[in-house]
Parts: sequence; structure tokens; C-alpha cells
Amino acid sequence: MNALVLINKPVDIRSTQCVAMVRKQLYGEKVGHSGTLDSTASGLLILLTGKATRLSDYIMSLPKIYRAVIQFGAETDTCDYSGEIIESKGFANLDLKKLLDSLYKFSGWRLQSPPPISAVKIDGKPAYKLARSGQNPEMKARPVFFREINIISPYNCESGTLELEISCGRGTYIRSLAHDLGQITGCGAYIKSLVRISTGNFTLMTTNLFSRL
Repeated sequence: MNALVLINKPVDIRSTQCVAMVRKQLYGEKVGHSGTLDSTASGLLILLTGKATRLSDYIMSLPKIYRAVIQFGAETDTCDYSGEIIESKGFANLDLKKLLDSLYKFSGWRLQSPPPISAVKIDGKPAYKLARSGQNPEMKARPVFFREINIISPYNCESGTLELEISCGRGTYIRSLAHDLGQITGCGAYIKSLVRISTGNFTLMTTNLFSRL
């Protein structure tokens, strides 16, 4: 079978587990992915089978859209809700105007450092393995592209949360965006929830379908 398999991945399931499950269903057929999702994120995951695996690089280069709820007031070691809180500052003194103004500065190309808990390889080893072994991996900033950032729900002064829709290019870490916004506001921030809603013209509306090539 040469196909694209569109999956609505739930939280707490790794992308590699999805690959393994599809491979099992296809009795060992070649299966790959076109960009992973963190186990703490949900949404569109595109798998490729057979000769369609040759399209992996092309699909990974397509623009992606995410819905993210950002929690202000603390930092975690993973930059999302699954990590340990390493600093708690509270959000009572958050400057809302400064936060909103900063969002516009993220449009276009900018340098971004991946989170230490990530699959980025350093000297051939995944950064997350180095970090979890007690080392402090040096995460080099790299260029990423933000097409658009829109506010979906206004900033909630009671909970310290803000919901955004983010259109971005390949290699962008939304967890790093949350971390950077926390640094700008001085309150700290992390991802409370993250959903990938589209990759190119593929959306959650078309998940669980096979697109024959």
C-alpha cells in the first residue's frame, strides 16, 4: 500500500507508537512519519506507507497550524505541563500590553532554541537523553518561520492563560514559543495544551482516511 494515513493522535501516545500500530495492521509494510508530535500534544499526525515514505521531506516542509493554551506564571523543565516546575513567579503582575505587543514581533523569520527535552540530536545523541541523565545540553538557536499568530481567546486574568492559533514552518517548537513569551513578560510560561490542526491542506477533518497515491 502506497498511502498517506491521517491520524488524530490523542495525548499520552507517542508518534512512534502510532507508526508501530499502523505497521502491525499492514503486516510489516514500510511505515514512516512526516513530523512527530510530542506525547503531550494531540492532533494531526501524518504517516506514510510503502513508496509514499519518499514524500516525508516534502510533507514536513508544509506549513502547520497549532492551537495552544499557554499558562503564564511558572516555568517547567519541559516547557509544557508534563514537566517539573523549576520556577514559579505568578502572573498577577503580567503586563498585558507588553505581552500583546510581543506577539507581533514573532512574525516572520527568527532564531529559536529548541527545548532541552526534545529529540534534537547533539553529537549524535537526543537532547532529552542528555538532559534526563543530568547533563545540560547546549541547545543552539536555529531559524524558524512564523507565518501568523492569532489570539483565539482573550487573556484570562483569573487563570493566567492565553489561547493562540499559530501558523508556522518546519522545525518550530511551540513549547519554545511559550518559554520565550514567559521570558518577555518576566512571569515564565509553559504549554498547558497543544493541538496540531493542520499540515498544508491536510486537516483534522480528514483524519483516519487513506489518501491513495
